[in-house]
Amino acid sequence: MKSGIERVEEQLRLLSRGYAERLPDRVKHIEAVWGRALAGGWEEPERAALNRTVHELKGSGGTLGFPMITNAARVLELSLITIGAEDHGPTLGQRQEVGAQIGALRKVAEQARRNVVSL
Repeated sequence: MKSGIERVEEQLRLLSRGYAERLPDRVKHIEAVWGRALAGGWEEPERAALNRTVHELKGSGGTLGFPMITNAARVLELSLITIGAEDHGPTLGQRQEVGAQIGALRKVAEQARRNVVSL
């Protein structure tokens, strides 16, 4: 019979695994929101949705034991904050930078998924 601690640890493992399996889809969602923000003229609703989505991923990564997700999302979040503080949409260089940061986040998400699923 499992102790209370063992049951909680098992539940946390299952939660972590489910989170890792959904990471690639969450990054795809960020890519879609980024695309909508750019296509929509960099309006506030799209920017707010993008910032919120990235911020939530940053926080949940650390909470569920994925510090590399947190780190990659933090870099992206800081870029988005910088762009949002300006009076115009992102420059070409900023678009490229954010695109590369989303690509890095995608790579980390895929790696996390592979690592957890293979356990």
